[in-house]
Amino acid sequence: MKNILFLVFLLNLSLFSYDRISELNMYCEEDKNSFACNEIGYAYQWGIDIKKNLKKANIYYRKGCNLGNTGACNNLAYSYEKGLGMSKNYDMAIKLYTNACNKKNGISCNNLAYIYYDIKNDLKSAKKYFKKSCDLGYEVACKKYSFIK
Repeated sequence: MKNILFLVFLLNLSLFSYDRISELNMYCEEDKNSFACNEIGYAYQWGIDIKKNLKKANIYYRKGCNLGNTGACNNLAYSYEKGLGMSKNYDMAIKLYTNACNKKNGISCNNLAYIYYDIKNDLKSAKKYFKKSCDLGYEVACKKYSFIK
């Protein structure tokens, strides 16, 4: 029931505010709500109604990921991939993207495919993950998959 009320709360608020950040923090810390942790991370990453702080964003993404939110895992992996608030670490990005991809997060599969394609030069793995992303409904990956021989 708490999760349903929380989702209604998210849908009813179209903008972040300090009150919303405080409430999200409560949901994240006290209720262990992974969606709230991811939302706070997003607010910190982009400086939405709170001072931009990439290190804090990653703390909240990690909390959300540890609670099972594949979107938070994807966001944390992206931070590792790009070096946002931390040193670049492709191995950790691959681990996090793979975890989220295996839990059917199509965007994570796509991002994983790009690491294999652009960074690791592993076309076989890239094609595998573009296909998986496509199969999960991520259309961008379908186009890329069709171009890889």
